[in-house]
Amino acid sequence: MLALDWQHTSYRFAPQGVGGPGQPAWPLSPYPDGDYYIYLSEDFRIGSFGHPWE
Repeated sequence: MLALDWQHTSYRFAPQGVGGPGQPAWPLSPYPDGDYYIYLSEDFRIGSFGHPWE
């Protein structure tokens, strides 16, 4: 997956390798904190767009 934030560092990561016990945290929160966040698969088949006010 790609984690994109238009004003900060973007990340490439494997969802199964983050967020669990002993694993690193998700690179960006799934709940925006004032920025737009986009989670997107590299082939563009799945993704999520986080809007900071909605």
